[in-house]
Amino acid sequence: MRMPSITKTSALLVLFCCLLLVAAGVLQYAWQLIPCPLCVLQRLVILLLGIYLIPGCLFVPMPTPRRWYYSVALLLASSGLGLSAWQVHLQLAPVAAAGSCGASLSYMLSNFPFMTVVHSLLQGSGECSDVQWTFLHVSLAEWSMLSFVILTGGCLWQMLRKSQ
Repeated sequence: MRMPSITKTSALLVLFCCLLLVAAGVLQYAWQLIPCPLCVLQRLVILLLGIYLIPGCLFVPMPTPRRWYYSVALLLASSGLGLSAWQVHLQLAPVAAAGSCGASLSYMLSNFPFMTVVHSLLQGSGECSDVQWTFLHVSLAEWSMLSFVILTGGCLWQMLRKSQ
Protein backbone atom coordinates (compact mmCIF):
# COMPACT_ATOMS: atom_id res chain seq x y z
CA MET A 1 0.00 0.00 0.00
CA ARG A 2 1.33 3.40 -0.98
CA MET A 3 1.59 6.02 1.75
CA PRO A 4 0.00 9.44 1.21
CA SER A 5 2.32 12.18 0.03
CA ILE A 6 3.77 14.76 2.38
CA THR A 7 1.32 17.41 1.19
CA LYS A 8 -1.68 15.08 1.52
CA THR A 9 -0.62 14.10 5.02
CA SER A 10 -0.32 17.78 5.96
CA ALA A 11 -3.78 18.35 4.52
CA LEU A 12 -5.12 15.48 6.66
CA LEU A 13 -3.54 17.02 9.76
CA VAL A 14 -5.09 20.42 8.93
CA LEU A 15 -8.46 18.74 8.34
CA PHE A 16 -8.16 16.95 11.68
CA CYS A 17 -7.45 20.28 13.41
CA CYS A 18 -10.52 21.80 11.71
CA LEU A 19 -12.71 18.88 12.79
CA LEU A 20 -11.49 19.20 16.37
CA LEU A 21 -12.34 22.92 16.40
CA VAL A 22 -15.78 22.27 14.89
CA ALA A 23 -16.44 19.57 17.51
CA ALA A 24 -15.36 21.99 20.26
CA GLY A 25 -17.71 24.64 18.86
CA VAL A 26 -20.61 22.19 18.75
CA LEU A 27 -19.97 21.13 22.33
CA GLN A 28 -19.82 24.75 23.45
CA TYR A 29 -22.67 26.32 21.49
CA ALA A 30 -25.09 23.45 20.79
CA TRP A 31 -24.63 21.50 24.03
CA GLN A 32 -23.81 24.50 26.26
CA LEU A 33 -20.55 23.06 27.65
CA ILE A 34 -18.52 26.06 28.78
CA PRO A 35 -14.78 25.44 28.28
CA CYS A 36 -12.40 25.81 31.19
CA PRO A 37 -9.20 27.88 30.82
CA LEU A 38 -7.09 24.81 29.96
CA CYS A 39 -9.63 23.84 27.28
CA VAL A 40 -9.35 27.32 25.77
CA LEU A 41 -5.55 26.99 25.69
CA GLN A 42 -5.85 23.60 24.00
CA ARG A 43 -8.18 25.06 21.38
CA LEU A 44 -5.67 27.84 20.78
CA VAL A 45 -2.90 25.29 20.25
CA ILE A 46 -5.07 23.36 17.77
CA LEU A 47 -5.87 26.57 15.90
CA LEU A 48 -2.22 27.64 15.76
CA LEU A 49 -1.12 24.17 14.65
CA GLY A 50 -3.76 24.04 11.91
CA ILE A 51 -2.78 27.46 10.60
CA TYR A 52 0.91 26.61 10.81
CA LEU A 53 0.43 23.38 8.80
CA ILE A 54 -1.42 25.03 5.89
CA PRO A 55 1.78 25.85 3.91
CA GLY A 56 2.75 22.18 4.23
CA CYS A 57 -0.32 21.35 2.16
CA LEU A 58 0.90 23.52 -0.70
CA PHE A 59 4.57 22.68 -1.12
CA VAL A 60 7.16 20.08 -0.16
CA PRO A 61 10.34 21.66 1.20
CA MET A 62 13.69 19.94 0.89
CA PRO A 63 14.45 17.40 3.66
CA THR A 64 16.40 19.69 6.02
CA PRO A 65 13.95 22.65 5.95
CA ARG A 66 11.08 20.16 6.18
CA ARG A 67 12.54 18.73 9.37
CA TRP A 68 12.80 22.24 10.86
CA TYR A 69 9.27 23.09 9.71
CA TYR A 70 7.74 19.96 11.25
CA SER A 71 9.87 20.23 14.39
CA VAL A 72 8.03 23.50 15.15
CA ALA A 73 4.73 21.75 14.43
CA LEU A 74 5.85 18.92 16.71
CA LEU A 75 6.62 21.46 19.43
CA LEU A 76 3.11 22.94 19.11
CA ALA A 77 1.44 19.53 19.14
CA SER A 78 3.55 18.41 22.10
CA SER A 79 2.59 21.52 24.07
CA GLY A 80 -1.07 20.70 23.48
CA LEU A 81 -0.39 17.13 24.58
CA GLY A 82 1.19 18.44 27.76
CA LEU A 83 -1.76 20.73 28.47
CA SER A 84 -4.29 17.95 27.93
CA ALA A 85 -2.24 15.50 30.04
CA TRP A 86 -2.15 18.09 32.84
CA GLN A 87 -5.93 18.46 32.63
CA VAL A 88 -6.38 14.68 32.79
CA HIS A 89 -4.12 14.70 35.85
CA LEU A 90 -6.26 17.42 37.46
CA GLN A 91 -9.40 15.41 36.77
CA LEU A 92 -7.93 12.27 38.31
CA ALA A 93 -6.41 14.10 41.31
CA PRO A 94 -8.29 14.45 44.57
CA VAL A 95 -10.62 17.44 44.69
CA ALA A 96 -8.46 19.32 47.22
CA ALA A 97 -5.39 19.09 44.96
CA ALA A 98 -7.16 20.75 42.03
CA GLY A 99 -7.96 23.95 43.89
CA SER A 100 -11.04 26.07 43.77
CA CYS A 101 -12.69 27.84 40.88
CA GLY A 102 -10.95 31.10 40.13
CA ALA A 103 -11.75 34.16 38.07
CA SER A 104 -12.76 33.84 34.43
CA LEU A 105 -10.12 34.02 31.72
CA SER A 106 -11.41 37.32 30.34
CA TYR A 107 -11.34 38.91 33.81
CA MET A 108 -7.80 37.69 34.46
CA LEU A 109 -6.54 38.96 31.10
CA SER A 110 -7.99 42.42 31.68
CA ASN A 111 -6.88 42.80 35.31
CA PHE A 112 -3.63 40.88 35.81
CA PRO A 113 -0.18 40.88 34.17
CA PHE A 114 0.13 38.36 31.34
CA MET A 115 2.65 36.10 33.09
CA THR A 116 0.43 35.92 36.18
CA VAL A 117 -2.45 34.81 33.97
CA VAL A 118 -0.27 32.15 32.27
CA HIS A 119 0.90 30.86 35.66
CA SER A 120 -2.66 30.74 36.94
CA LEU A 121 -3.89 28.92 33.83
CA LEU A 122 -1.19 26.30 34.01
CA GLN A 123 -1.94 25.63 37.66
CA GLY A 124 -5.49 24.75 36.72
CA SER A 125 -8.59 25.52 38.70
CA GLY A 126 -11.59 23.72 40.12
CA GLU A 127 -13.45 24.04 36.85
CA CYS A 128 -10.56 22.35 35.00
CA SER A 129 -10.93 19.30 37.23
CA ASP A 130 -14.67 18.90 36.59
CA VAL A 131 -15.67 16.17 34.17
CA GLN A 132 -18.59 17.77 32.33
CA TRP A 133 -19.02 15.29 29.51
CA THR A 134 -18.01 11.74 28.64
CA PHE A 135 -18.30 9.60 25.54
CA LEU A 136 -17.70 5.84 25.84
CA HIS A 137 -16.71 6.48 29.48
CA VAL A 138 -13.82 8.70 28.33
CA SER A 139 -13.76 12.33 29.46
CA LEU A 140 -13.39 15.25 27.10
CA ALA A 141 -9.87 15.92 28.44
CA GLU A 142 -8.90 12.32 27.65
CA TRP A 143 -10.33 12.65 24.13
CA SER A 144 -8.33 15.83 23.75
CA MET A 145 -5.19 14.03 24.91
CA LEU A 146 -5.82 11.25 22.37
CA SER A 147 -6.25 13.87 19.64
CA PHE A 148 -2.96 15.50 20.57
CA VAL A 149 -1.26 12.09 20.54
CA ILE A 150 -2.49 11.67 16.95
CA LEU A 151 -1.36 15.18 15.99
CA THR A 152 2.02 14.73 17.67
CA GLY A 153 2.51 11.39 15.94
CA GLY A 154 1.54 12.87 12.58
CA CYS A 155 3.97 15.77 12.97
CA LEU A 156 6.74 13.42 14.08
CA TRP A 157 6.10 11.14 11.12
CA GLN A 158 6.14 14.09 8.72
CA MET A 159 9.40 15.30 10.22
CA LEU A 160 11.18 11.94 10.00
CA ARG A 161 9.82 10.44 6.78
CA LYS A 162 11.74 10.27 3.56
CA SER A 163 10.72 12.39 0.57
CA GLN A 164 8.57 10.76 -2.08
